[in-house]
Amino acid sequence: MSPDRLDDFEKFCALLTLDSGHALALEPFQRVILGDYFAGTPETLAILPKANGKTTILASLALFHVCTVPDAEVVIVAAARDQAGVLLKQAAGFIRRSDGLRARLQVKQREVVHRALGGRIRVIASDVDTADGLLPTLALVDELHRHRSPELYAVLRDGLGKRGGQMLTISTAGSDRESVLWKTRQAAIELGAVRDAMYLRGGGEGGSLALHEWSLVPGRDDPDDLQAVLAANPLSSVTIDQLRSRHDSPSTTSWDWERFACGIWSSAEVPWLPPGAWDACRDDELEIPVGGRVWLGVDIGRRFDASAVVAAASVEGRIVVRSWVLESPGTTGEQTDLAKVEQKIRDLAGHYEVREVAYDPWSFERSAQLLADEGLPMVTFPQTHTQMCPASSRLLDAIKAGRVAHNGDPILAAHVEAGVITEAGSGWRLTKRKSRAPMDALIALAMALTRCELGAKARRPLPVVVDLAAIARGEYDDWDRTPA
Repeated sequence: MSPDRLDDFEKFCALLTLDSGHALALEPFQRVILGDYFAGTPETLAILPKANGKTTILASLALFHVCTVPDAEVVIVAAARDQAGVLLKQAAGFIRRSDGLRARLQVKQREVVHRALGGRIRVIASDVDTADGLLPTLALVDELHRHRSPELYAVLRDGLGKRGGQMLTISTAGSDRESVLWKTRQAAIELGAVRDAMYLRGGGEGGSLALHEWSLVPGRDDPDDLQAVLAANPLSSVTIDQLRSRHDSPSTTSWDWERFACGIWSSAEVPWLPPGAWDACRDDELEIPVGGRVWLGVDIGRRFDASAVVAAASVEGRIVVRSWVLESPGTTGEQTDLAKVEQKIRDLAGHYEVREVAYDPWSFERSAQLLADEGLPMVTFPQTHTQMCPASSRLLDAIKAGRVAHNGDPILAAHVEAGVITEAGSGWRLTKRKSRAPMDALIALAMALTRCELGAKARRPLPVVVDLAAIARGEYDDWDRTPA
């Protein structure tokens, strides 16, 4: 492949229209990344912070390839189905806004087909079974650090030789130093690496593997130095003000900032709360009044796990929370007794005005229907990335801002401390430590607080709540505590 093709690609980009209405302009750092690709390097790896145009460059390169290579087989592999959809939407948008591309390309449900040249672009989620057997002329890999299987990269790489294909991988920094992303990065560095400020070039000229990385250097650069961070974000539209807004946001963790803004690799398990933040929210005087409005979150533990119900109420400008935890049946692998969870919710409905009971339908659907038939206001809260990412951020924001009040319950504190961060979708969410310490009350807390903060501001009729008045019945001895 001739380096002159890079100039052809730049001209092609100028014909593409962004959703802003402006033409796509290839930036200098993007020319640096693509220089090795257009020089014929089989494998190119680029690692840079988020919001630096990764999706745009992948979509535009895929379109260029399918429009210029007969019978092209372009495979764009995203970490998850939602990201694969974003990539396809970006490519489809370019086609929709271009008369020339619309005449040549047909957008189908999961692929783009060139009518005359016979090539196609397939966008798939990272699944080895789906990718196995592909013989791509171009493989574009998005966010490799998030891919579930390390085998996928090898499957695609092995398929390149059959048709003289090439692979371009663009990712943010990861956390697992046993991952294929880290090992590929290290392999490129071992072939020869040169650093210029925030830019690292690895792999050597004319080799089979090239690395381009923009990042701060741990121990040398200060992640709070926004000028240094700006230098690690090569996209021209990234500004100091944008970075400052991200840096100062209460929902931004140090893990989130260092990995996604600074390009620094983090450890696999990162606490989600700053030290002392939960203890600072303790208030032994503030209580949820009897008959007060509460929002409940319910998390049902699987085998060997706990289940929890958390109540959240808006009291004197703060969200007061209380939790009740049902321990797992032990080492027998038995499922949590859902009848005890159902009864706990009934008991709370007799003590408070329950506005909503948020639950994950995967584990509580039948119980929820039973309680709804009794008049309890059940609300589905699937524990998907779409729901739990904003709920996790909202909880972190509330705790750091001091909007949460708790009574020092040690079991709830243990569940809160058991949570760590995991990347999910376009953000992060709470997950368990490898020690598998229970954190079900933390998940229920995120659900309850989210619904409480949203619901407390809503203007709507009160739901019908069954008053069972069964607080002192004593039918829930397995619960660690009773309502205040």
